[in-house]
Amino acid sequence: MKIFYKYLAAALLISILPLIIYSLILLNTTGKTLKDVIDKNNINLFENVNREVNKFFLDLNAKMEIARKIERQNLSKDEKSRILFNEISANREFLGLYLYNDKFDVLTGMASDSKYSELRADQSLLQKAKNTDSIEIGSISPLKNEKPYFEIIYPLDSAGSKEFLCFRIKLEHLYNRLLPYLKTETNKKLQNILLVDPAGNVFSVPSASVKTIAPDKMEIYNKSVINTIFKEEKKIKILNRSIGPGWFILLEEPTREAYAAITRMQILSILLIFLTSCIAIFGAWQLAKNLTSPIQALIKGIDVVANGNLDHKVPKVSNDELSKLSEDFNMMTVRLKKLQENVKKSERLSAIGQMANILGHE
Repeated sequence: MKIFYKYLAAALLISILPLIIYSLILLNTTGKTLKDVIDKNNINLFENVNREVNKFFLDLNAKMEIARKIERQNLSKDEKSRILFNEISANREFLGLYLYNDKFDVLTGMASDSKYSELRADQSLLQKAKNTDSIEIGSISPLKNEKPYFEIIYPLDSAGSKEFLCFRIKLEHLYNRLLPYLKTETNKKLQNILLVDPAGNVFSVPSASVKTIAPDKMEIYNKSVINTIFKEEKKIKILNRSIGPGWFILLEEPTREAYAAITRMQILSILLIFLTSCIAIFGAWQLAKNLTSPIQALIKGIDVVANGNLDHKVPKVSNDELSKLSEDFNMMTVRLKKLQENVKKSERLSAIGQMANILGHE
């Protein structure tokens, strides 16, 4: 049986080893190519998201013409109230518009819904705008059971007095813009768009929730290379800074979901290698068996003849060289039997001659 296992091992080595090596090389090359394609598609998606966020803030900048209009004209309180009312009615992204004096008391203003009318502007943001005399953008703030908002304080020099126009902006409008960019599969979240303000407040799409991240994580984001995919917490992330309030835009997706196509390809390749290996083992086993079976039959026949049975005929074991070997062996046994008979005949004649000599002598 040694030749059986030698042939089996050689057949498996010749058939399976090149297959495995080739499959691993192909899998590695294809995996890298597919990963590059997936990363490129994610970056393209991220650029579209980034463009949408920047467009949102550019649109807001255009809507701030109301502040410049109030500042340029000497308007009464009623006229300012009418302007604010018209603006908040025409722009769904406004949660509220309020005009404050230099003591941060409300002069006029209104909210898009009466339940938000008691909201006050961020006093620290008002103070910062007063000190810097520049437009200040606040942090993302949550509302109970509502989508979050943020504030923009626009300082005005109106009729010789300092006033501050507070734009309270709902993020719902931006949320609706970004939601179509998310991929979903049976309502399972595959991607997440995060808007991170400098204070570390995070607005998440599609959950529309607000959370705060740790300062050390903000430090990592500040040092991250822009528009580059990096891995963190079993997720791939792409980071950029919008042209608006200096917020970070972060696109994140679980690594398992992002590279699901590569995983499926790897699993399929492993299954194909396993299936091909099983077929190769079965084929090599049958080939080794077909090769060694005739040899075993020949060995058995030789053993019978070796035990003195010259009438035994080795059966035809195959249609190849082994068949010629069995025929030659059978012819050899026939000749050997004739030779044996001739020897016996010669021995009998020799015995008869010896008896004749003995009788003649007597």
